[in-house]
Amino acid sequence: MRKVKINLFDDDVTDLNLLAAILSRRNYEVHVFNRAVICPISSDQADKCPNTNPCSDIIIADNQMPGMSGVEMVRLQAQRGCPVDSKNKAVASVDFDNEARKMIEGLGCTSFSKPIQLSRLFAWLDDCKKRIDLSKPAAIKRKHTRYPANIDVFYTYSSDDKLQKGTVLNFSNNGLCLKVYTHLMEKQSLRIKTELPNGCEKASVQWIKQIGADFFLTGLMAQ
Repeated sequence: MRKVKINLFDDDVTDLNLLAAILSRRNYEVHVFNRAVICPISSDQADKCPNTNPCSDIIIADNQMPGMSGVEMVRLQAQRGCPVDSKNKAVASVDFDNEARKMIEGLGCTSFSKPIQLSRLFAWLDDCKKRIDLSKPAAIKRKHTRYPANIDVFYTYSSDDKLQKGTVLNFSNNGLCLKVYTHLMEKQSLRIKTELPNGCEKASVQWIKQIGADFFLTGLMAQ
């Protein structure tokens, strides 16, 4: 069984490495980031997270980071359907104002004052573990760079060759993420009738996730 995976975000490298060392000694799998990013494993610009599995089990972010605060990061993650349980996210700061704390609590996350009191942190982590299913794998960083796109395409997937319409949200050299309006099946083959930058003409469905009442996101691998 895998270890509990924690993503740490803090632009203060000293604080980042210290907390990572403490948590690693307690047998957590720790991944560190020195800037805030909405998704640490993908550069996709989709409105919804396409990952079926969370990229980590727990997220701890400093609030005072350049470019994007910790509060803003978890808020945007919530808007985009981040699969990490909000109760397993925390934002830390040396100086929280009441508005920031209320926003964090409204998102279902936890706030910590810095320096973080380790006894409280460990108690919170123990509580987080109760919400984690370690039998399910965590999503991993993609091997191939994804390029954001907004390309309307036509494709077929059945013997009658009826054209279906979709939208490419991002693509790599060996695949793409496609917004579709029909429920496809895993391992199903599609023929892309629109010329794409990666030259993909035939692809197989790797995963599919319902996003709205009448549309889905699907990950395709070029064949």
